[in-house]
Amino acid sequence: MSRRIVDLTSPIDPRDLDLVPESMPDLALVVAPRMDYHTHDEWGRDFMVASFGCDPDDLPGREGPAGEVMHEISTHCGTHVDAPLHSGRMCEGRPSRTLSDISLEELYRPGMVLDVRPWAKPGRPSRSRP
Repeated sequence: MSRRIVDLTSPIDPRDLDLVPESMPDLALVVAPRMDYHTHDEWGRDFMVASFGCDPDDLPGREGPAGEVMHEISTHCGTHVDAPLHSGRMCEGRPSRTLSDISLEELYRPGMVLDVRPWAKPGRPSRSRP
């Protein structure tokens, strides 16, 4: 029996918000964050000038740092682990464990691969609802 770890993580991409059906707006919070993108030549330059009192000509190419600011991001956004506490204060008659109570070894388990390609249609829901 071979064992290998398969990384199922994926980047958080705000373009995924475009995939949220209009009928499910609350789903957006767990699909992707809302983002502001800061450019080198505007925000970055202004940030450096305001923060360090330099002149834009002091900056290479008159540019400062670029970056992103995430807004409205849920802990469910992206790959994550739900601790038992997520589902309620009690679990199996005891106080629910937090994520820090769970060892990394508990998260490694035998897996199964299900090949659903014969039924999956790219860009289409798995089944329609009435």
